[in-house]
Formats: sequence, structure tokens, C-alpha cells
Amino acid sequence: MNLRALILISLIIIFAGGLGFLCYLQQGGITLKEAYDKGNINITQITPAGTIPHQVLISTNSEKPVKVEKGTILTNPGSEDLVIARDEVIPPKGNSTIPAYCIEPEQSAIKGSRLNVSDKAPPMIQEVIESSNPENPSEAFNTQLKIWLLARGSNFDIYSGEVYYTVRANNMYFYQFKENLSFTKAELMAKFNLTEEQINSININSTILSRGKSLLDEIMEFLGLK
Repeated sequence: MNLRALILISLIIIFAGGLGFLCYLQQGGITLKEAYDKGNINITQITPAGTIPHQVLISTNSEKPVKVEKGTILTNPGSEDLVIARDEVIPPKGNSTIPAYCIEPEQSAIKGSRLNVSDKAPPMIQEVIESSNPENPSEAFNTQLKIWLLARGSNFDIYSGEVYYTVRANNMYFYQFKENLSFTKAELMAKFNLTEEQINSININSTILSRGKSLLDEIMEFLGLK
């Protein structure tokens, strides 16, 4: 595909998405963070440890539609932090069940936990989520491994927390999980041009996770499309 065609397609996507976002704003919609800050939503973890992806129930008493954006981090001090895996608009005073991936491999998710709305995940993690299909079990599993590696590095304890329950829930042996993790690690290194040292020591606060943000990404984020 030549540069002119790529620019044209990008402009069409931006225009169409921007128009949709403006329509959403005209309807009086608010973001998930805005609804949370106003006390208009409850977010509950409804799946047990080891589920991929997890499911969260978002209920709102807002008079306005609430825009849920993938890449948004949900936190709980005693449970597993999650990152939303799908965009959705929840109607006024409605509710919806949304898929979400785990961030902390050594922490266990607790079913029934109330979750708080935090910031967006770093761009590199958002890109991984963007290219995944949470409805496809094998894709979701691969995406979960990628997120754990980017958020925690490759030296986490696989015999504890969410990883332990994931292995059990999938009727796997730990050596099989290690093999999957090694394959995914190599995949990430190739995709993002990371060295072994970088991926071993990386964590969710690493500046390297912000690398590779393009102008198109910046524009789409400004329009609320990412």
C-alpha cells in the first residue's frame, strides 16, 4: 500500500470516528472516569481467579450514557488489577458485562470485589489489547501472557497468584505454561524490538512502554477513539 492510500484511509477513519464521537457527545455521554468520579457507577469483579479474560459488571445510575474504553485500568488493593478489553457505551441507568485482562500475575482476582477506575494503560499494552479478540479463547490467552510480560517482566513467580489459578483452570502443566510464556516473550521481543534484558526487567511503569506512539495514535486519542 502506498503512502497516499495510507493517508487517505487514515483520514477516513479519523473522520468517521470523530463524527461518531461527536454524536456521542451530543447525546450527553460521559466517560467511565467521569461517571466514577461523580459516584455514578459500580464495577464488580464477577469471575474467579484463573479466568481469561475476566468479566466485570459495570452498573450506572447516570442519566447519561457512559463510554467504556478499552485500555482503562481498574484497581482494587486486595484483588487483581485489570485492564478493560472492549469499548462499549452503557445506556443511562443501565449495566453491561465487559471483558478485562489481568495486570498482576502474582496477585489473585477475588470474585465480588469492587473495582476503582484508574488511568489508561501504557501505549504498548493498549496496542496489544487493540489487536486481540477477547472472545477467542486462544487469542485471549496469548494476549493475557503478553500483558503479564509487559506489566511485570519475565521473572515473575508462576506458582502463585493469578498465574497459578490460570494453569489449574486450563488443565495445564507448569512446564507447558513456561513453554507458552517463552514463545510469547519471543513474539513480543520481535514485535516491539525489545532486547531480552529489557523484557526481563520491564514493568508497567517503564518508560519504554510509551514507545512507538504515532501521530495517528495521538490524533485518535485526542478524538477519544483510543
